[in-house]
This record gives sequence, C-alpha cells and structure tokens, in this order.
Amino acid sequence: MLRLSVLVALLSLSAVAFSAPQKQELLKYHVRKPADVVKGKETHVKLKFTVEKGFHVQANPASEKYLIATELLLDSSQGIDVASIVYPRCKAGKSFGPCKPFKIAGSDKAINAYEGVFEIVVPVTPSTTLKSGAYTLTGNLKYQACNEQTCFFPTKLSVKVPLQVK
Repeated sequence: MLRLSVLVALLSLSAVAFSAPQKQELLKYHVRKPADVVKGKETHVKLKFTVEKGFHVQANPASEKYLIATELLLDSSQGIDVASIVYPRCKAGKSFGPCKPFKIAGSDKAINAYEGVFEIVVPVTPSTTLKSGAYTLTGNLKYQACNEQTCFFPTKLSVKVPLQVK
C-alpha cells in the first residue's frame, strides 16, 4: 500500500513537472580560482554549488532507484585523470551537512536531498608527462530541482574546473 501511495505521489509530481516551465537559476555553480595541482599527485578539488532557497536536488546516491541523483560528469581527456567523484554524505532520514531529509506527499519515508550550499570533491591527478600550465576540465552537473509542489525537468549545469599544473 505504501508503494502504491508513493507511486501515486510521484506520478502526480511528474504531471506537475510536465506542466511546469523549467526555471533555470535553481542551482548555481561558484566558479573557483585555479586549483594548484602537481604532476603525478592526486589533489582533491572542491566545487561549490548553491541550491536556491525553497528548493532541493536529489542526493548522490539517490534514496530510491526511481529518483534522479545529482551527478557530476567531467571530461578527463587532457592528460588529467579524474578519479571517483565524492558527493556530500547523507544519513538516512537525518539532517547532516547540506543533506536534508525530504518527504514526498503521501509517503512516510524521507528521501535524501541537498539544500543550500554543498560541495562536491573531484580527485584529479595530472600525468607526469603533462606540460606545466593552465588547464580546464569541463563537464556538466546533471540534477533535478524540486520544491514541495513541483519537480522541474532534469537539467544540466555547465561546469568548468580551472587547474594550474606544476
């Protein structure tokens, strides 16, 4: 019965999402100054994002299979290896850092979502043969923003990560 209630709630949210216009400024990327990285050594580069007040984006990993997790995809083809990206940790049903529990209408179970300011950590290792200088990793943050009434269409936010290789 609970699954049926959750399914009905999600279908209702989906219907609202299809009728709702996509608002573009619900998630902001704070472009950072170039991170100093050393050839052959892993460096953890922190990327900062802000979710507009009153909204949230799904955590990574998402609480349920049917939810769309926030996911950072970066191109690592410049001789700079990108290891497993580290997302803010969540504790099921509890507020923990930027991770907040959010209840879908008609469900007793809270899902994990990011609100306010959150950071994603990108472990990068420049090749030992890479020339010293300025580089930029490019990619997208895929996310779906929601509030208590509406989930907007999933979208992508362009991300550029400036690096200074030494």
